[in-house]
Amino acid sequence: MNEKEIALNILDRVGSAVNIASAYHCMTRIRLDINDKAKVDLKSLKELKGVIEVRYQGDQLQIVLGKNVSPVWEELQKLISKNEEQQINSVKTAKPKKSLWDRFLGMISGIFSPILPAVIGGGLTKGLISILTITNLVNPKSDTATVLNIIGNAAFYFMPILVAYSAAKYFKTDIVLSITVVAALLDPTIASGVGKLLLVDTIPIPKQSYGSSLIPAILTVWVLKYVYRFLQNHIPNMVSVLFVPLLTFFIMIPLALIVFGPIGAYAGSLFAMITGVLKQSVPALYGAILCGLAPLIIMTGMHIASNPIILAEIKATGKESGFLVLQIFSNMAMAGAVLGTFFRLKDKKKKSETLGSFISAMFGITEPALYGVALKYKKPLYSAMISGAIVGAFLETLHISMYGFAAPNLFAMSLLINPKNHSLGNFYLGIVGIIAAFIIAFIISLMLGVNEKNTQKNNAFISSKSQIDLPEEDYVLSPLNGESKSVNNCSDEIFASEKLGKGIILLPEKNEDTIYSPFPGKVYAEMETKHAIGLMSNTGVELLIHVGLDTVDMKGAGFSYLVSKGEDIKAGQPLMRFSQKKIKDAGHVMEIPVVITNTDKYSEIKINENKNVKMGEKIIFAIKERI
Repeated sequence: MNEKEIALNILDRVGSAVNIASAYHCMTRIRLDINDKAKVDLKSLKELKGVIEVRYQGDQLQIVLGKNVSPVWEELQKLISKNEEQQINSVKTAKPKKSLWDRFLGMISGIFSPILPAVIGGGLTKGLISILTITNLVNPKSDTATVLNIIGNAAFYFMPILVAYSAAKYFKTDIVLSITVVAALLDPTIASGVGKLLLVDTIPIPKQSYGSSLIPAILTVWVLKYVYRFLQNHIPNMVSVLFVPLLTFFIMIPLALIVFGPIGAYAGSLFAMITGVLKQSVPALYGAILCGLAPLIIMTGMHIASNPIILAEIKATGKESGFLVLQIFSNMAMAGAVLGTFFRLKDKKKKSETLGSFISAMFGITEPALYGVALKYKKPLYSAMISGAIVGAFLETLHISMYGFAAPNLFAMSLLINPKNHSLGNFYLGIVGIIAAFIIAFIISLMLGVNEKNTQKNNAFISSKSQIDLPEEDYVLSPLNGESKSVNNCSDEIFASEKLGKGIILLPEKNEDTIYSPFPGKVYAEMETKHAIGLMSNTGVELLIHVGLDTVDMKGAGFSYLVSKGEDIKAGQPLMRFSQKKIKDAGHVMEIPVVITNTDKYSEIKINENKNVKMGEKIIFAIKERI
């Protein structure tokens, strides 16, 4: 199943685009704010090939895809909207009110995730500069070092601009005005910190640097949303193009400079101070809890909410000695636990999957290891958490620090070098921590072992499929009597474009009301609305039968299943019933697409089209070259 098919299947299983209030993604997961959870087929999502794990964080649906998140996200965006500015929540649906904590997590994730790649790129560049200068490959006073510093500092100094862009999209307000207003915070006069400014000779404007700050920009854009909306609603259209931007600037820029900038900066510094007190009072316990529970924190998606605190601490002290740096060692503990599991597993396929997860974890992407190995077998999770707690307590006691922001992986180790005096003590401490975290988790994982039994329930269909020697030609029988046409003739452009797979559409005869099994196999997907069914043949053909077009809107009226998900089926066995009258009365087209969704597994798909076919007659031929 390719990225386009995964995206289409995700969209179908979450209740279509109208059930999505907002959507975004981070490095490993797609995050969807769902309007109505009842419309989400969670179980079917979890069984979707290519999906590592699915879970809720409040009302937010998190679909973990690991390294495939970017291509799947691109395809999902194309399906949901025609251009970048079109909003996903074009149709509003009533939904339960979120708690303040869920709303806060959603806001932080929604705003920070899109700009994370730029921050990571800048952070790694800073690490590279440290390596090049400490090894004397580059003179720290040379023009080359200056250019490298410009590259590394760009994302950090202009952080408020990046945040303004992302926040404007999140709060659904004007992007250009938001960026312009927040840009005032970076004016050289303000950033200099020298002298005083008095607005109308009375109101003081603090002079301070807002580079690398998040909170001032978020507060500013949030308030701008309401100011901009008010002005749009009360200024005549004839002059709105002139006066809405002008008044927005005159209102929001002074507010940003006088109120939101200072408050946000002070709040960020306060966050850093509070966490600093906690770390200084009980550093060992702080490190054990934070590093030990890191996998669970990542699992819930709460780690993104810590980014503003991390950046505030780096801005205030020049270093970070909490969750960010400890994540490096938690990730290494996870890698060690997974490698231990690899050596204890006997099944070759499981070992191969585990090895891939181990490699990802070494590069700081732990979701495949967490969801594909640790949670699956349980004992690797315990091994990683125990090791993380031990190493975290040790390192926090010795005040491990990270001098910059970067993804918590081995490449970030360069940021453990103090850029001021190039001291390597902290770096060597990090090396010890990495080795200890990896070895302790590895040994514990080897000692605890792994239970390979009963771990394939959710992958039963995939496992059985992989063990079958596919014949040169598979075929699909007609599920009813009717006229067959190429799927390219379907009235639905998604089916017609073959995005869901190649196949045919059937125009059922007048009295037809039953879908019969087109081959022996299993039922692998059923919808809450009962308008479609997913089947897998004993030879590996994955088939979608969709009764009527857009019939999901009927919410199950006129449809009924005669088999259950996971049930073995025989060719010709009744699978589901439908009412042509109800479908037509509801205004839907009575076409039945029958498509092979794993088309990419076959070298050629042939169809029996443009004729009247009888139930049980061959209509699709899937040809796979012998290897």
